[in-house]
Amino acid sequence: MNDHHGDSVPTPILPDAAFDAFKTFVAQFDPLELLSQLTLTWLFTQKHFVSESDVETRYARFVEFTAGYLASQPIQSQPAQTFDGSCIEEFEKLVTQYFDSFLVELVYGGLDAQERTPAASVLRSAQNYSLWVRGDAYPHQFFGFASELYGPHDQWFQSKLGFTIRDALQIVRAIREELNRRVNESADNARENAPIEAEKYWAEAQTAQITRDELQQRVAIHLHYGAARSLLCFSVEEICEVSGIKLDTCKAFLKRMSQSFGYHNPKFPNSFTDAKKAPWDFNTVEERPFLQHGDRYWFFTNPMIASVMFYTFFFDLMDDKQYKPAFEKTRGDFVEHKVYEYLSRVFPPHMILLNPDYPDGNEFSDVAVLHDGKILIFQCKAKGLTRNARVGGDFLQLRTDMQAAIRDAFNQAVRARQYIRSSEKPALNVKGMRLTIDGTFITDIYLITVTLMPLLMSATRFENIEAALGLFPEKEYPFSLALGDLDILTQIVKSPAMFLQYVNRRLAIEKTSFGVRADEIDLLGFYLCQGMCFDESEFGKYDELSLSGFSDEIDEFVHRKYDLGEAVEPPTSPLPDGFSELLESVESLSNMYRTDCAIALLDMSGPGRAKIVEMLENTRAVARKNRKGGSLSMGASGLSRGFSYMVATGERTTEAIYEQAYCFAILKKYSEKCDEWFGLGWHIDSDRIVDVALFLKFPWEFDPTMERLVAEGLKVGKRIEIRPPSKE
Repeated sequence: MNDHHGDSVPTPILPDAAFDAFKTFVAQFDPLELLSQLTLTWLFTQKHFVSESDVETRYARFVEFTAGYLASQPIQSQPAQTFDGSCIEEFEKLVTQYFDSFLVELVYGGLDAQERTPAASVLRSAQNYSLWVRGDAYPHQFFGFASELYGPHDQWFQSKLGFTIRDALQIVRAIREELNRRVNESADNARENAPIEAEKYWAEAQTAQITRDELQQRVAIHLHYGAARSLLCFSVEEICEVSGIKLDTCKAFLKRMSQSFGYHNPKFPNSFTDAKKAPWDFNTVEERPFLQHGDRYWFFTNPMIASVMFYTFFFDLMDDKQYKPAFEKTRGDFVEHKVYEYLSRVFPPHMILLNPDYPDGNEFSDVAVLHDGKILIFQCKAKGLTRNARVGGDFLQLRTDMQAAIRDAFNQAVRARQYIRSSEKPALNVKGMRLTIDGTFITDIYLITVTLMPLLMSATRFENIEAALGLFPEKEYPFSLALGDLDILTQIVKSPAMFLQYVNRRLAIEKTSFGVRADEIDLLGFYLCQGMCFDESEFGKYDELSLSGFSDEIDEFVHRKYDLGEAVEPPTSPLPDGFSELLESVESLSNMYRTDCAIALLDMSGPGRAKIVEMLENTRAVARKNRKGGSLSMGASGLSRGFSYMVATGERTTEAIYEQAYCFAILKKYSEKCDEWFGLGWHIDSDRIVDVALFLKFPWEFDPTMERLVAEGLKVGKRIEIRPPSKE
């Protein structure tokens, strides 16, 4: 949480001086030795899981930057100093000093009022995000997306590059596995041989008062890290052997994916020359991650290779002007089909429509979901931010990209909504068949945009950037998220009610009086933690709320499932005993508006959820014991909303149970003067928890007939209050 009023600005560390110190230091060493030592020390962690808040993520950024800088410099012919463990501390100090030199500018935005404009703030946010956030998706998603997106273009890959995307991914995975094998084997051998080697230095160590254990540890470190340069390099024949890919294909792969020292992409000839821009400059290891020297190839940027494999070939395909239209068509189709696939985890597949059309044959939406009085309209865009926009280098380009990726999609969704609302019987064409919708049953229409990759953190709360970009003057925003985030969301939020509640909570963020900055996975973690509720009395005194670290549980789930291959359950919200069963019972019904009832249950606080489970169990137990009908009702304090539960007797049909539940609910709604009422019905002989659910939503108005019916038909009972959504 940030409140900048009255803050003092720290004395700035100038980027020019910090960058000069960094360059002077690294110029003393052999770049391959330096990068090998850094990579072996920082990136081959013994931990099974590294979260986004761990220092290893910062180290990965430093190695990536240093590899890019050194790759842009020709190797010097004069002898270099040895870079070993004793140099790492000084290196870390200098590279940290350089990156920290941008913090004052990025966080405070300078002292000049002109630099505090909304546009400048958006650019600073983009710069900060691109400086530290090292991945737009999880590694397994990047690999999977690359395989599915580029797989249909094998012929182009083979003719233009000499390998397929399948070949490329197999080579990369084999190299990563081989590196891990080598490093683990080297560490084991070093520990095993250390006692023998230590004997050579034992007399000298005794004189220096070094214990045998300390000496052996030092020797083991020397044996392991002294081999760093040879551990991390390959010949093309070795790559062929470990990958099982033909030698000519491996050579073609390395021709495209490697660079010699001194290489510059022709489109970015001035990379790493301006201290104030270098961290955001085009880094050639994003294009060619293998560094070549002689007949050997080194790989130093393991954490970023997944994103490289997804992004780098995109530019090859887009540069082929003749082939570009065919590729762009498949990109759009890819996103739409993945959205359909992910939504099938949550909604019944027969209610998910892929590429439905208006009756005149024009496209209605990319994907639509019809579920229990709800329509979800999905518009998908494969377009993302251009590089200069992503790194905060060009405000006009950023606005143009956001317009194309979000606003245009939103306009299409708005037109689709207008069509649905314009008729009581709107119709859609789906795969040659005409589908007529009863518009009188539609309660909510959700407008959702999906982009192939995230658009920084701006899409999680458009209100943060609206003053600068002016994309949504009507102040209505879509729920927008990236394809990879939709993948994770639909693995964790598995029911329609939970999915729609999540969308509701996400849209509510736009209405907070303070800014909220978080990426989608942190918001999902916050939702699991406490429901994604923002109490104005608690947070309203701040200008801005920043959420970080809430994704750790989700990140670990993804790591264990996809990196380690474990059969692991996704994280869930803490729920009182019996509440999940109640939700499942409600959502498994066939009558309309059951989802609204389930959402209303989810909106209860933790104590409220426990209370309703307890009371429903008690009500059923008493009814079974006495063989009599009964009822209970509850009101939500602070909300014009109520709940009722009717125990039905007599005829055991859905219609009969519904009639009894409806009569009680309509009377209770009127007597409590609520605008919304959720009614549940259960038959005394049923083995379910709930047999029917109903939702009444209309403004309360005085009615003399209802006054009489309430007086005659309702008994006075004990009032129970249920708290509104909790922030726990």
